[in-house]
Amino acid sequence: MKTIKKQFKKFIGNFEGDDYNNKPIIDCEGQPLFAELAVLKILKKEGWDGFWIDAYRRKFHIAMPSKTEVAFSPPKDKLELLNQIWNKTGKKFSGSWDIFAWKGDNIKFIELKHAKKDKMRENQDNFYQTAISLGMPEDSFEIWEWGFEE
Repeated sequence: MKTIKKQFKKFIGNFEGDDYNNKPIIDCEGQPLFAELAVLKILKKEGWDGFWIDAYRRKFHIAMPSKTEVAFSPPKDKLELLNQIWNKTGKKFSGSWDIFAWKGDNIKFIELKHAKKDKMRENQDNFYQTAISLGMPEDSFEIWEWGFEE
């Protein structure tokens, strides 16, 4: 498993949407995004597809959440893989890594950690260990440690 360090610009401006109880907002090419969605945007530019697994609200997102948001439904095969992991951990959503991405047959799970403010939790390690036990390669997992540019 590798760790990637990434710096983002902090969004400065009026944000009208749901900020998830003051969750940090990134300026991603002038667009206000949560870190998970900013990383997803980076991956999409590299040819990956994917979604944010929002364990807090127990939903999947490909865009900033809103009250009028249309629910995102993952592709059936991706949801089946998640369900295999969740069935073995005994926990749905809890401990899931933030991003589930794929490019062809390659799959990637990414956990985002706000530098100096966040750390891996036991249920996230359990998700990782369970996925490995089901045959997922270790290089399918990345930790992105992120912060704001000074």
